[in-house]
Amino acid sequence: MLPLLLTAVSEGRLSLDDLLQRLHHNPRRIFHLPPQEDTYVEVDLEHEWTIPSHMPFSKARWTPFEGQKVKGTVRRVVLRGEVAYIDGQVLVPPGYGQDVRKWPQGAVPQPPPSAPAASEMTTTPERPRRGIPGLPDGRFHLPPRIHRASDPGLPAVFLRPGAGISWGSRARAEEPKEKASRKAAELELMGTPDGTYYPPPPVPRQASPQNL
Repeated sequence: MLPLLLTAVSEGRLSLDDLLQRLHHNPRRIFHLPPQEDTYVEVDLEHEWTIPSHMPFSKARWTPFEGQKVKGTVRRVVLRGEVAYIDGQVLVPPGYGQDVRKWPQGAVPQPPPSAPAASEMTTTPERPRRGIPGLPDGRFHLPPRIHRASDPGLPAVFLRPGAGISWGSRARAEEPKEKASRKAAELELMGTPDGTYYPPPPVPRQASPQNL
């Protein structure tokens, strides 16, 4: 199987990372296999050969890939630090393999990472409130509102260039006029001082020019 996959790598249909993912990372994750740093396979990516009618170490006496040309072959296999196969020769006795599921840490899945303790969690320190000098507490202090001439209820003031009058003096000069006009309107609505209301006299009718 591995020579066929190495041929796909040489043809650009697979990458070495794909082989590692399918032949190492996925089986180890699915079956919870322990790490084996001293067990690995060495291959030759440039060697080209033709698959024979049957492989020498296979119990099957035939192969459907007979006569197919492949590129890539297994050179050496190391099991637990000892060379088990090199250049077509098996160097270990039968039964040398082990069931890694029976290893103490083989079939035990790794526990998920626990949540960090409350003491290890990073918190943002509270910032003290900045008080205003002269006030007992600055939490309820609002900045003063800035009135503009466009606000409703404020008299419009127009200044000519070079008039030499300030805003405050002109505003104070407009206040008596506004009070006087407001007072006259109130007296007109209230009527006479004795409380009697006198309606205005009727407007005399004017003759139409057509009737003259």
